[in-house]
Amino acid sequence: MKTGGMKLESFLKPASYQLVPLMKLLHNDLNGLLISDGVGVGKTISAGYILLFLVTRLKQSAIVVCPPSLLIKWKEELESKFNLKGIVVTNVEEFATMENELQTKRNKKNSMVYILPSSILNKISLNKKTRISVIVFDEIHNFRNDDTLGYKNARDISLHADYRVGLSATPINNSIDYFISELSILFPSN
Repeated sequence: MKTGGMKLESFLKPASYQLVPLMKLLHNDLNGLLISDGVGVGKTISAGYILLFLVTRLKQSAIVVCPPSLLIKWKEELESKFNLKGIVVTNVEEFATMENELQTKRNKKNSMVYILPSSILNKISLNKKTRISVIVFDEIHNFRNDDTLGYKNARDISLHADYRVGLSATPINNSIDYFISELSILFPSN
């Protein structure tokens, strides 16, 4: 796939609808996007194209935050379908290593995607100096309760990203306030 003179390495041939979220993200002037669709419709593939384009274009690593049960799925999808190196981060020590790498390896050719379990956001926060190209929150509705440390850290970590993407088949749970919390992660203000 070629975009603006850049050759992007993907092992898939994209369907046009899979690239619509990327185009919306790049042209909405908000640097954030919620991809909400049914289960199994292709939210992960659309997010993969976003990651591929932005990691390649910005030459910065990215982060995917997902339920623990999806860590290996994300790693395998990124590597087999998008030729992106995925590194699973499962504990505080690995998080510290990731953070150090993010601060010291900016603008390197071999940018990677760090894949974190959503539960780790209940334990950590990102250093203010750390920058990432894009963060993807898979099942962002898991951060809907703004009274939790996970929500606070998800919101804080999103401030470090040039672009923010949320994926959810069920973005509205019980209350519109929960939906607003999800949007405040994707469109944070300082």
